[in-house]
Amino acid sequence: RAAVFISGEERPVRDFDYAAAADFLGLLFSETRQAVEIRALPNEYGAGPARPLFTRDPDLVQRHCEKWDDIGRAVYFGVATRAGGTAKGDRAHVRELPALWSDIDCYKLGISTDTAVAALLSFSIPPSAIVLSGGGVHAYWLLARPLDVSQTDPATWPAIELAAVGALKQLAGVFAGDLTVCDLARVMR
Repeated sequence: RAAVFISGEERPVRDFDYAAAADFLGLLFSETRQAVEIRALPNEYGAGPARPLFTRDPDLVQRHCEKWDDIGRAVYFGVATRAGGTAKGDRAHVRELPALWSDIDCYKLGISTDTAVAALLSFSIPPSAIVLSGGGVHAYWLLARPLDVSQTDPATWPAIELAAVGALKQLAGVFAGDLTVCDLARVMR
């Protein structure tokens, strides 16, 4: 079982009950306008096709999760929004970044999730949301307003991307987070 913490409040998530997940996504993407990517993937690489959905409709998200969140698969979401009218989750289609994050793999570090959560909550700027992922903790810091991380303006996007990825790597360094999730097209479980 997993639990979602939003602003320090624990909200248990039951298997196949996606209301808390929808609440979390609603919080994360409340200030954005572009599509949210939901991607169902097999747990084993290459064991089947991805099942992506690009939408802002909570009912479609719930139905997609109910259909594809099954044994041997997991459902992920793109932390940054994707361009409307596309069915691609790659970097070229990333548009708005509503938060920074850190993925702490407690099982790899040999620490408890309670230890990781305590460290996050004692940070001078605690995260806006903490998700217990099953084997670790995902922490999210909501930005005052989403960053435009689209690649539409070549004069500005490289500097914005460099700063955003640099901040993600700094958070990973502070919390012994996974450096492989420090990219703008990242999907998280």
